[in-house]
Amino acid sequence: MWRLFKTHGGLTVQLEFNTNKDTIDFMNNAESSWKVWFSSMSRWNQEVAINKRLALLDIYGLPIHTWYPEVFSEISKIWGEVVMMRINGINTEFGCLGIITNKEVWIMETISIKVEDQNFKVRVMEKVLEHLDLGENRYDKSSSLEEVLEKEIGTIGRR
Repeated sequence: MWRLFKTHGGLTVQLEFNTNKDTIDFMNNAESSWKVWFSSMSRWNQEVAINKRLALLDIYGLPIHTWYPEVFSEISKIWGEVVMMRINGINTEFGCLGIITNKEVWIMETISIKVEDQNFKVRVMEKVLEHLDLGENRYDKSSSLEEVLEKEIGTIGRR
């Protein structure tokens, strides 16, 4: 089966298989093997350009009475598409958004947002993400791809 799983930016991942037959079997069994997790799959070629990346944004300064998913989504649309939203019920100092963006520069800005006829200054700061380590040493060979994806990225990568 597969032996290596690497992230390449955004929601693009690379699966490496033990044999060519394993690759073909996996790709031919879309409904039972990968369609739950991925919208498409293709063999790697050197023409592929990956221009998106995953960014985690902390949102500071938004009053608690305005903490609605729609408000956080509106803020994130400036830089990309929301793929994860974590609004912590205990710590109301900030909310966290996971977005897919094509912005090359680090995100650190203060923006104005209008919510319920009030204007607020909100600080948006990208978290430092060294990488999402899904390296082969973290799992034994008996781990299924589904087990690895569920443990590492939960529903972020689901269609």
